[in-house]
Amino acid sequence: MNPALISVSVPAPLFSAYDYRVPEHWQAAPQRGCRVRVPFGRRELIGVVVAPPRPLDGDVANYKPAAALIDETPLLPTELLGLCEWAAGYYQHPLGEVLSAALAGRLKQGAAADFALPQALRLTAAGRDKLATLPARQRALAAALTTLNAGPRPETAVPAAMRRRLLDEGWAERIAAAPSDFVPSATAPTLTPEQAAALAAMQAGTGGFAPTLLEGVTGSGKTELYLRLIEAELAQGRQVLVLAPEISLTPQLLDRFRERLGEGVVGFHSGLGDRAREQAWLAAREGSARVVVGTRSAVFVPFAR
Repeated sequence: MNPALISVSVPAPLFSAYDYRVPEHWQAAPQRGCRVRVPFGRRELIGVVVAPPRPLDGDVANYKPAAALIDETPLLPTELLGLCEWAAGYYQHPLGEVLSAALAGRLKQGAAADFALPQALRLTAAGRDKLATLPARQRALAAALTTLNAGPRPETAVPAAMRRRLLDEGWAERIAAAPSDFVPSATAPTLTPEQAAALAAMQAGTGGFAPTLLEGVTGSGKTELYLRLIEAELAQGRQVLVLAPEISLTPQLLDRFRERLGEGVVGFHSGLGDRAREQAWLAAREGSARVVVGTRSAVFVPFAR
């Protein structure tokens, strides 16, 4: 490979990108949006390539070589990289720090972007035998086994305590499962005349960017209208981002959305551990997460659709 340079933004309070030489043993120069590990003073930092590779200009000795290539293909999609660049300019903040904030969990420390497919539960032969001989009084266990007897189901279809028991007893096993096609709920409540009028007004503004203020007292059914709009987008094969103003509101929203929308609903906020945030970020990027419910930091989550 001919000598080439890459421009890298690093997570430091500095407004410039820095040029590094692409090592000769690399198969190809990394593209915009790839992470690299680079020497920076007496330490090494995880940076993001922010400009296409260009031929080396001048003496090779003038440029330090990049230390390691983390991503063979761009981790940050073009749209997300552009958003970060816009935010850095608008808020007059170093681009490297904005890019680091946009990455989730261990990704900003250089962890591999390994996405684990969602886990599902499948009934084992021992589980089917247990269901056939289960006493009628064990209704909770019977309900869980019956749910899985119809076929593999998302882990969230079984309460956590019961899930542990099924796995510990060998009555169920975990398998990797991609989300199935979205099917709108057949149990949606009937809208009031006020809800129907508000929904019609909001639907008239779809097809492009259209801000809408939905005003209503607590318990007036605003969330139901959000659910109707979300269902319409999911039915078109799209993904949806739902922003909540406080972390404390996300658990109840997640419970309600999962009950109504099924699998593929994930949370994203600072109250989650690094691994959970990282996997939610990657699930949206891969298209596995249909709906992301998060706080303000979720605006940086990349979406496949």
